[in-house]
Amino acid sequence: MSRNPFIERLADQHEAQIRSTLNNLEADIISQIGKVTDDSGVLTTKISIELRNDIRRYMEQYRIQADTLVRDYDQIVNSFMEEFGELNIPDKFKSLTEADLITINQLKFQSFSGFEEIANRYLTEINANVYQNAIAGKPFNEMVKDIRGLITGDVDRRGRTMAGYASQIAHDSVMQFDGQFTVYKAKEAGLDKFKYTGTLVRDSRDHCRLHLGKTYTEERIREIWSGNWAGKSEGDPFIVRGGYRCRHTWLPIVDIKEDEIPEVPEEDIPNILNDKNTFTYDKNINVNEFNNALNNLEGQQEVTKKIFQFINAKNITTLYLPRSFSRKTVRQKYINNINKVYKNNSNKELPNNALIKIGRLNGVTSKKEDFIAIFADPKEKIDFSKANIKELQNNVEKALNEAKNNNGKYILKRGTDKFNLAWSLSHAQGSNLTNGRISTTLHELGHQVHYWATNKAGDYARSLSKKITVLGETNDKEYFAELFSAYSLNKKALKEFDEELHDRMEELLDMAIKSKNKFTSIEF
Repeated sequence: MSRNPFIERLADQHEAQIRSTLNNLEADIISQIGKVTDDSGVLTTKISIELRNDIRRYMEQYRIQADTLVRDYDQIVNSFMEEFGELNIPDKFKSLTEADLITINQLKFQSFSGFEEIANRYLTEINANVYQNAIAGKPFNEMVKDIRGLITGDVDRRGRTMAGYASQIAHDSVMQFDGQFTVYKAKEAGLDKFKYTGTLVRDSRDHCRLHLGKTYTEERIREIWSGNWAGKSEGDPFIVRGGYRCRHTWLPIVDIKEDEIPEVPEEDIPNILNDKNTFTYDKNINVNEFNNALNNLEGQQEVTKKIFQFINAKNITTLYLPRSFSRKTVRQKYINNINKVYKNNSNKELPNNALIKIGRLNGVTSKKEDFIAIFADPKEKIDFSKANIKELQNNVEKALNEAKNNNGKYILKRGTDKFNLAWSLSHAQGSNLTNGRISTTLHELGHQVHYWATNKAGDYARSLSKKITVLGETNDKEYFAELFSAYSLNKKALKEFDEELHDRMEELLDMAIKSKNKFTSIEF
């Protein structure tokens, strides 16, 4: 089915038509007020009361236009039935029945009621505003500003205007009518699989980006849509879809497998890092031991598989470098080999300034390039075969408990409040620097996840404002990376700390795996 462009065009047309009607309504009311003000430009209270009948009459323009828009919904029905009839379903479901017509009229009435509610509300507000201005003796020009502020907001915005509400209703009513009628006819025909379709625009929600083009059963849709995301509106997922002003629709599907994230076979142990995507300057830095550490994390098998999928899908290059890399002579010693590994893995050159911060930080990455770089120096006894797996997970749990109970070692000051947190999940590993480098690797990988998942990952993940570490409070990018590190090492502890943060991190990793575009302009 490909009728989504038609639905979107109709929604946009209705929104434009209702705005045009409200512009005319505003002009008529202002013109009438101008005619009845006295010579000094002031409206008497007696005249303001008499104006109510005129304002009510002008409001009928809006109601008539709303009725016209709702009648257009027959086009939605016709478009749907034309393509619904092409599906492999019994013929009896391919035409409208008397019961269908009754349902259509009920849905139309429901839509018109939304327009009517706005008309009644703003009729009361406009009348009250005119009367109050008459009592206050406001001059005509001031009254004009107030009326415009209420109806279109062209001059004096005061929260949400009538035009704001009405245009949203005009848009959403088209999409919601389509969704309601779609699921009604699909269930009637015994279909329970639906594809989430439509087009992406600049401000499409992350939730819609993740699920667009995917097919799910009704049961799975209701499970997925029970979560929370920015801009979500309450209600049936087939009606509200992604939320207010969402441009996406559900299409019934016959005999097609429900979409799932590709799985790595249970018998395969994921190799997170390999010789192709990893540069180690020292033979003692053994990436197989890094893999062993992650593969042995208790309860993390599914997360580890997804990390494996992400690294390989996006060709992430991992660089383990010496602390002395801050010196130019040392960089020149290794840079050719680094570039060779990066080019073989990503088919592109590594920019000259990509690793410029390496001397000052334990790890760095880039929103434009697909690499992560971490200090792992044998002189500091970095040996991944010595990783303490249990301690890795315990330290994540400990750091989260410190955040929850305000009893960490490092004090974060925010205004007059003080919070005791761990400095970072890497720092929480204490004297075990190997454990710390594993956590740092996952922290830097977390940055790549949000660069691939969404351009608003910080806001998306941090909406609950739960503090995790002092480093995580630096900015939303660091918060996300710390959150990803916690999720990658001990998802159970993160879920106990905050289930919604855990669920959002799972969703964002799925988004990153499936994403075809990297968001190099990150909004935080």
